[in-house]
Amino acid sequence: MSTQALSHYFKYVSALARQAQKEKRATGEIMNMAPLGFLNAHQDGRSILIPDPATYPLVQEALALRRKGYTLEKICRVMKRRGLRTKRGQVVGIATMDRLLKRDYSSFDGSSPARIST
Repeated sequence: MSTQALSHYFKYVSALARQAQKEKRATGEIMNMAPLGFLNAHQDGRSILIPDPATYPLVQEALALRRKGYTLEKICRVMKRRGLRTKRGQVVGIATMDRLLKRDYSSFDGSSPARIST
């Protein structure tokens, strides 16, 4: 196969993949690992997010602490004592906590699958 044909093929496949991802995002389907506090689940053939019973309450508590004015360092210490760990079992660090608290949870009411913007 020529270099030009390969280049065209890869551009075509890339465009198909981007289109598929765009369609999945439009329907609220999750394509990556669930964020801390959530689990991936399947409903009607789609990947969705559901709250993780073990970590979602801790994430909500961390959000409440931040609203009260706690620093990221203090929240991390509190969550370490409460047992919050990353998906890989590590203590949640400051950068991870910062990303976690900046995530938009407004579209998740706890009663239906989450559609969380990142």
